[in-house]
Amino acid sequence: MRENYSIRVFNNLAINTEKALSVKVFYCLKGKCEITINVQKHTLKKDDIAFVVMNDTYSLLSNTDTMCCICLLYTSPSPRDK
Repeated sequence: MRENYSIRVFNNLAINTEKALSVKVFYCLKGKCEITINVQKHTLKKDDIAFVVMNDTYSLLSNTDTMCCICLLYTSPSPRDK
């Protein structure tokens, strides 16, 4: 069985506007950050979750006091399977 996900944790994260090529789950572990999904702005605080699905446009901005986890979910086959 292949794992079709990856998880990364970041401090002080900034993502310029881009188009999602896979499903992404943003989880705020500490602090707060601003996420924009399809031109709608949201503030994520500790323990908040945001989902970005394929073809959404999104951006994210946090500060040095923020810790965010990003989980990328892939449909089979995973990009890592190549």
